[in-house]
Amino acid sequence: MRLGGIVVAMASAAAIAAPFFLKPYGIFLISTWAVLTIAAIGLNLTLGYAGQISLAQGAFVGIGAYTVALLMPLGVPFFLAFLAAGLLCFAVGWGLGYPALRVQHHYLAFVTLAFTTLVFLVLRNEQWLTNGIYGITGTPRPTILGWSTNSARDFYFFCLGILALLSLVTWWM
Repeated sequence: MRLGGIVVAMASAAAIAAPFFLKPYGIFLISTWAVLTIAAIGLNLTLGYAGQISLAQGAFVGIGAYTVALLMPLGVPFFLAFLAAGLLCFAVGWGLGYPALRVQHHYLAFVTLAFTTLVFLVLRNEQWLTNGIYGITGTPRPTILGWSTNSARDFYFFCLGILALLSLVTWWM
């Protein structure tokens, strides 16, 4: 087994074992790490592999998160809300990307920075939609095939599973 495989196996074992040694706040922190790592994988695809200087990654994460947070309290199952969030981000990205095809390098960075600022202002100021600076609260955690992710540890394993799946898909690409 190559050194890289050994490191991945050790890191995976540490990630699986970590929540059993942490208090709820520590589990919250590593759950946040898993979610932000997913966002970083998306940024790596855009900036690292495609070489495009895009500053809109956070805006798309916010659009996706708010979409799920708005749909789930309405009774939409998690996976449908997750799919809707992905489709909405795709549609908004297509709408932003099509006119941005004409610009490159630092001009693309300016367009995506302006878009990020616009999304930030909408999410912060439109209280009727996002509850403004207080954000959306009370969003139920996903239940997958009867498995509830209401406990901190279960939610962490859910986030870790999504991270592992997306890491494998990215590695495959």
